[in-house]
Amino acid sequence: MEIIIEFPELERVQELFSRAGDQAQGVIDGLLIQSGWYMHRTASLRPHQGGRMPYDTGTLQASLYFDGQVHRDAGLSYVEVTTNVHYAPYQEFGWRSVSGRDIPGKGFLRYGAQMAKEYMEREFAQAMDQLFG
Repeated sequence: MEIIIEFPELERVQELFSRAGDQAQGVIDGLLIQSGWYMHRTASLRPHQGGRMPYDTGTLQASLYFDGQVHRDAGLSYVEVTTNVHYAPYQEFGWRSVSGRDIPGKGFLRYGAQMAKEYMEREFAQAMDQLFG
């Protein structure tokens, strides 16, 4: 299962930074890696810790994986936080029980993605101030 965080601003920033060379790409990559770790951590938080991770046996929480790499495809840079647990999509998005009752999803990965996006926006603003301020 994969949740993609889109940063439309990132394309504009990458274009601007591409003119600044390797130093700027290093800043972008560093911020992306930090946001990946941030997403991994916030997606793992259980409700009593301020998060949304459903917790019974700990299998789902333990399955979250971030490889610490920046991936590139079609000119976009991104990071991935993944899980290989078969029931993760049901916990994320919800499901319909056999009795027909709708069980709402917890949105733990989307929560982590939103927190990472907000973190990255703050960090980008600081990086831009340092580079161009």
